Amino acid sequence: GLGGVKDRLLGGHKAVSSYADWITLHDSFAPVERKWIESKIRTDLGARFHFMVVQGSAGASAVAATRLALERQFDSGWKLWTDAEAAASQITDGLDWVGFFEPGTRFARHAVFVLRDWVARHPEARFFYFDEDSIDAQGQRSAPFFKPDWNEEYQLEAGYLGTSWFVRADVFRASKLKRVREESAYQRAMALLAAIPRKERLAGAIVHHPGILAHVPVDRLKPRVECLTAIDSEVEAARDYLTANGLEGEILPRIDHGTLHFLPRVPSPVPLVSIIIGTRDRLQILRGVVEGI
Repeated sequence: GLGGVKDRLLGGHKAVSSYADWITLHDSFAPVERKWIESKIRTDLGARFHFMVVQGSAGASAVAATRLALERQFDSGWKLWTDAEAAASQITDGLDWVGFFEPGTRFARHAVFVLRDWVARHPEARFFYFDEDSIDAQGQRSAPFFKPDWNEEYQLEAGYLGTSWFVRADVFRASKLKRVREESAYQRAMALLAAIPRKERLAGAIVHHPGILAHVPVDRLKPRVECLTAIDSEVEAARDYLTANGLEGEILPRIDHGTLHFLPRVPSPVPLVSIIIGTRDRLQILRGVVEGI
């Protein structure tokens, strides 16, 4: 029935044996399903979603691939921008949503529809992110990345949000995001997250949709170590985030892993820590653990 269709499209996952089966289950639409989606769109237009393509050195064909994917959306409430700086002054509705994507990124046909549904379900949200996979030149999808719910330390250290997210337009305008074209995805995300008051973040302002809505080109998915070639800038972005939130600690680069390392300040006086070692009287195990401490 249509109740099952809604669960499937808006976040219900079933166990499958392969990723190809997952794609068939979650990204294929029968005529009755398309009709159901279109009926919901006509009765609830709501906010507009602005897709910013940070073009850089990518060619026009990559941007054209993204535009084609958007033109195939069931929900037409989107706008594509290739000049983020110009767009910033033209997005005036604070309830609209803004996202930054790699050229050539494609989207599930129901992406905008799902995003609109989640905006309605989560009026407290200021930042939405969703899962992603990679796609090659032949349209073959692989390497799904199912992300966890919001984890501040994980984002600080590894930038797990990637590029698949939207931020509400009023947060975008209030942020210190200035040089969109020169900044990395990590820098953009940290600047926008810092613009959300910490009290709101703790109250659920950052929302995860557990579904793959974006397909990032394989040639744009670089290992983290390569993405951190300008690691000093990313360290600075992380430190700015800590300052904006009144958090104390140090951010250090892990060049060998291509990530950052967050060292929180140890409170004073230093708290005592109890360690329970379940060795069952096996001295050789106990000795190694104690020496490690």
